[in-house]
Amino acid sequence: MKEMRDRIEREADLPGLASILAESLSPTDLQSLLIEVYRLRAGRRTPAQILSDYEENRFVRPSAVSARRLLEWEAVA
Repeated sequence: MKEMRDRIEREADLPGLASILAESLSPTDLQSLLIEVYRLRAGRRTPAQILSDYEENRFVRPSAVSARRLLEWEAVA
């Protein structure tokens, strides 16, 4: 993990980024920031990229569990 973190910080020219995010932000602020990052990334995706992910990535699929069953489970939890 350290090697990956170091590479990302070096390539982004943002030394210490992981520490700043981990130590300077509250958990809720970090979550809000990450949600915004993913919103921005999603907004740049084309329909063709989304279709390609659907076809090639086994993690990009509709759920096999019905929405009704999922809501029932969430109510119990």
